[in-house]
Amino acid sequence: MPARNWKAPWLAAAACAVAVPAVTALSGCAARPPASGASAVSTTQRTSDIPPGTQRRLLAIAMRLAKNEKDPDPEWISVVASSHEKAVRASSGDIVYGPDFPVYLITMKGHFIALGTSGPPGSKPPTGEYVTLVVNAKTLQGTDYGITPGPPPEPASALGPVTYLRGS
Repeated sequence: MPARNWKAPWLAAAACAVAVPAVTALSGCAARPPASGASAVSTTQRTSDIPPGTQRRLLAIAMRLAKNEKDPDPEWISVVASSHEKAVRASSGDIVYGPDFPVYLITMKGHFIALGTSGPPGSKPPTGEYVTLVVNAKTLQGTDYGITPGPPPEPASALGPVTYLRGS
């Protein structure tokens, strides 16, 4: 069974370290990034409900996470604005109890190794082609994380307009 929602101890620190500087979501897994030669951000910014400055910060968070997960060059990175409850359900199938709040759901496709996670003694770190990160929209700190061999249970497009921060 694939590992899901591993809480990495470095996750909050990594998100905070990237969110503080000026440079800083599961996915349109059912959809491919834009095929045009233009940047995915510039192609989708016009219709995105995520401000361009926030998109840059989220891309920086995603790229830092990808580097930590041993894939500094993921195939694509997408983000969608949602609520915590809906984003967690879409990314992992899990149900969230507690207060609901606005988040960004970042999804990446690549070849990842979750070295910062803990498991039973002697176990190998989880690996997968998809990484999801739920980020609090107000603080830009990570709240939930997952790594899986296949796409998330629900496409991010079910949550709202998907913005590709990075295409293939």
